[in-house]
Amino acid sequence: TEVVIKTSKTISLKIKDGDYDKKSLSVSAPKATINNYGDFKKITVADGKSFTDRGEGNNILVKDKNSLTLVTGKQSSDTKIIVSTSAKGGKINIVNNGSVDAIKINGKSTVTVGGNSKDAPTITNNATGAKIVASMDANIVLDKKATLSVKEGVTLESLTVNANANITVAKGASVGEVVVAGKASDVALNVNGTVASVTIDTKADVAVS
Repeated sequence: TEVVIKTSKTISLKIKDGDYDKKSLSVSAPKATINNYGDFKKITVADGKSFTDRGEGNNILVKDKNSLTLVTGKQSSDTKIIVSTSAKGGKINIVNNGSVDAIKINGKSTVTVGGNSKDAPTITNNATGAKIVASMDANIVLDKKATLSVKEGVTLESLTVNANANITVAKGASVGEVVVAGKASDVALNVNGTVASVTIDTKADVAVS
């Protein structure tokens, strides 16, 4: 019922294409480079160097407290990624070259989301103190206090701010609409690029510079 990869060695592994929907995959290999072509019931990366997923419909749970590069290949589709609460302090670099539907950040980590996919994922932050770097087009919802950087060339179709936030929009980046709502009371927007509109639906101090 479970495939476990656990080693401290520097190795490269390939998991062949296949339907493993009754099996879970668990990775605890801080120096390993793993390429997965299979479809699993669930994938948990507790510790890893590089994990590439090329499966369909995989749900990936990231618990890595260190540094992890998580790549979704162009063959992948309907992928969902959750950065767990146990990934506190981790540096998670997500490279979306396939089709990631949703990314949920539940751990106080630094999460960078980039890649060359044409599909814009929805990124939801549920972790107080998380740091998010958007290096590709996306829709973002900040439900907990966070720091957000929108990099040059990136377009956010929407940005919903339901908690205190410090947001920087780089030169050459654009945000369609910023909605300040929920429990947000202190929001700082540093705009060097373009923000089309700001809608404030709650009693909040919003500083735009």
